Amino acid sequence: MTGPAGPTHPPTYATVRNPALRTRGGRVPVLLKALSYDALPWQRYVSAVAGEVNPPGSRLYWRYQTVVVSVPRQAGKTTLAEGELLERALSTPRLEARMTAQRGKDASDRWRDLADDIEASVLASGASILRGNGRQIIELPNRSRIRPFAPTRDGLHGSSPHFVLIDEAWSFTEERGEQLMAAVDPAQVTHRDRQTWIISAAGDLTSVWWNELCNKGRAATEDKASTIAYFEWSMRAGADPYNPASWGFHPGLDGLISVDDLAAAAQTNSLGNFLRSYMNTRTSTRDAIIPMDAWNAAPKPARPSAAAIVYGYAAAIDRSHASIYGAWRDASDRLCLHVYKTAEGIDWLVPTLTELAGKGAALVADDGGFTRVITDQLQRASVPVQTLAGRDQGTAWAAFKQSALSVHHDHSQALTEALSVAQEAPRGDHYIVSRRHSLGAIDALEAAYVGLWFVDRLRPPLVIY
Repeated sequence: MTGPAGPTHPPTYATVRNPALRTRGGRVPVLLKALSYDALPWQRYVSAVAGEVNPPGSRLYWRYQTVVVSVPRQAGKTTLAEGELLERALSTPRLEARMTAQRGKDASDRWRDLADDIEASVLASGASILRGNGRQIIELPNRSRIRPFAPTRDGLHGSSPHFVLIDEAWSFTEERGEQLMAAVDPAQVTHRDRQTWIISAAGDLTSVWWNELCNKGRAATEDKASTIAYFEWSMRAGADPYNPASWGFHPGLDGLISVDDLAAAAQTNSLGNFLRSYMNTRTSTRDAIIPMDAWNAAPKPARPSAAAIVYGYAAAIDRSHASIYGAWRDASDRLCLHVYKTAEGIDWLVPTLTELAGKGAALVADDGGFTRVITDQLQRASVPVQTLAGRDQGTAWAAFKQSALSVHHDHSQALTEALSVAQEAPRGDHYIVSRRHSLGAIDALEAAYVGLWFVDRLRPPLVIY
């Protein structure tokens, strides 16, 4: 859409300012000036719209209870967040404002930046700042408080904030995003002047929660009754991200950064990261888990002679593909991989594995996904299988990432493709490779890394190549 008048660099999507409503947005640039920042045109516009208030007598004070801002890096979103936090806290006595980001540590870092800016400004004499571990509070003369919180279901336990700000929303999984809002919404529900801001650069296909929020926001710009205010500055669809002519949308070009700065970022960032971070364009994947150039340059393994091979197998989550990989240590104690078979469908998998086991081969697999069904079929047929389960899944995956670039392999296309589309997901306090979030079949990768994990844990007597 054509952006509304105001910003020098028109937004791709934006809620339009209603001049019939009073706004408190004009106070934000004044407060930013007190922090030694000059408000950019896009920041002024967002503040003006998000600061609209309902007519007197309305049930809720703010016209918009949710404000979603999608802007590229180096546009000044953190500065805008500081201005909004201060405006809400200074305008309303005893107001409780809370802020968070990817993790509790990131929330504390954002809060600390605001505290440092206040201490270096003309506002310092009226603010009381506590920096104790677990007790970080900015208290203003009207007894309003600004505090960080951890982005968890219990992060706001016992609190009732009027204003909540969530930064770097792209990093939240669908589950974590829903848990966060399950904490925020009930904590605010009693306040007539409640408002939540959610700010981030673009995500990728794993940023399900943020992507859905942006989709709702885009639709809200066409719905005059919506209580969501949405703002997005992003590269035009289909534009060349490496052509400076495509960069004119970036709102930071109003004096915060230059075209030369973007050109430098284009040289030093991967395409995926440049698109997401600087062009604010949703990407199909995050950067590959391991550097693919280095993976593709690995030596091929020598044919094993006396070494023992462990065979890992896996089926794709949609049963469209399956793989068997052999893993061993060569005479120089180097980890090696070889594709035994990788093919479409799964009907061939059990007969092939049964034949391997009949020759004395050791079979191993991850105890999850559809692979678990294959394992059950084998075990019911008295074919022995060792499975990877529990915390060993995260340990085995971490071990693979650590050793991957020293592995000798035969450059099978299936494994290279699986590595290029693989995505991780948190499980407890570690990460695993995720079948659900990966952008294609990863059965080859599962078979390979599980096989490598068992190489030093099983020493079968036979070699079958």
